[in-house]
Amino acid sequence: MLKNNQVKPSLNQVFITRYLLALIVGLLVIMFVSVAWIRETTKDNRLDLMVVMAESTASRIVESRDDTEEPFNSPASFEQLKPRPVTVITDLTGSVVQIDPPFVTVDPSLSEEELESEEAVFKKVIAGTTYYLVTQPIERDDVRYGYVVLMSERSDLIAVEQEYVQLFFMLVSFGFVGFITILVMTKRLTKPITAVSQAAKQIEAGDYQIHLPEGAREREIDELMRGFNQMAHKLDQLESLRTELLAGVTHELKTPVTSISGLLQAIDSGVVKDAEAKTFIKLSLNETAKLNQMVKDLLHFNQFSLDAVKVSLQELELDRLLAVVIERFNLIPEVTSKGKLKLNVALPIKVKTDPVRFEQIMTNLLQNANQASGDNQMISVTVTDSATTYIIDVSDYGQGIEKQDIPYIFERFYRGENKKYATRGLGLGLSLSKMMAQALEGDLVLVQTSESGTTFRLTLPKKSE
Repeated sequence: MLKNNQVKPSLNQVFITRYLLALIVGLLVIMFVSVAWIRETTKDNRLDLMVVMAESTASRIVESRDDTEEPFNSPASFEQLKPRPVTVITDLTGSVVQIDPPFVTVDPSLSEEELESEEAVFKKVIAGTTYYLVTQPIERDDVRYGYVVLMSERSDLIAVEQEYVQLFFMLVSFGFVGFITILVMTKRLTKPITAVSQAAKQIEAGDYQIHLPEGAREREIDELMRGFNQMAHKLDQLESLRTELLAGVTHELKTPVTSISGLLQAIDSGVVKDAEAKTFIKLSLNETAKLNQMVKDLLHFNQFSLDAVKVSLQELELDRLLAVVIERFNLIPEVTSKGKLKLNVALPIKVKTDPVRFEQIMTNLLQNANQASGDNQMISVTVTDSATTYIIDVSDYGQGIEKQDIPYIFERFYRGENKKYATRGLGLGLSLSKMMAQALEGDLVLVQTSESGTTFRLTLPKKSE
């Protein structure tokens, strides 16, 4: 048998790793998008400022009255353009008249088509470098004298520092808050799953005394906790039933065997003779019959559990079938309600059922009613019908079923506290009867129980013609 010795990561580690990876990827995407947006916005703002600067320069050239004013001097508001763009004054043909700064290695000459273009801002590649140019005509009294051209490299327009620092601190803050949130949420999500995992190990060790906290706000987690608690409770009950079954079966099988052995030994040793010996033999046969019946019950239950029994449906008159069942029931020596069994059938009813299985169900219900009723108590069998089923109610007037036993009366091998030592049996009667009723396409249910009596209901389907 191969063993997997690989240490697997915990659910907490998996969640944190995956969520953290998703957070990092998300922050990187935000960073790249933000950087691109900051650059584009910065470029547009600086180009707008260059347009204003070109208009201002052209206006000062036109309004200049003497040579004392330097046309390249810009207002203080333009000082934020660092490095400052190259300022060029050209004539109408695009030839450079004046340039600032004077020592520029790049040829800023423009063609007449470029100068006369309606676009005030355009991009141009000069010597392998991308430049943005802003043009503004120099006009006075509708007479154009030349152009003011501002030129700046794209790298200068998108260069920012403070915004990147702010973005960095913002992303770090988001990352820290996100990481703390991931830790808290992961712990909250994995805590109940870890509790279930520990509880599963506890069950594996044979300890079924488990109660996980319920009432979680998340529906799935609450259902998981409730379902696991119910499963653990059910397993605890089954383990108790298994223990009781082993003790009960041992006791129930040992009792008749011990009785038979004692009776036969008395006959064999000559302690009893003649008529008394015959009585002992008869008692031995009775114990043998009881032992045989318990073995049959076990075999029948196993067959029905495996769905290995086929029912033989026959069309029968229900009132006559019940009359036969009651007549045979009254022949059982242990019956104490002889003559007190009342059959109520309103109308002749024909039903399709298996007479053997039907008699087994009814006999078991009548025996239970007889045990509950005691001496001289009435047992009633009432037959009615609904739109789709025939209804057979078996009612006794005993003390009823204990409240704590009601949820388990149809469980296999379950015996109530008042029956464990008062009556003999394996606790298969009602469970086997319910399985047979379902095999007949009907059902067996408890209708009511109280201190004044109990009613069980057997339903059989109405067959369409």
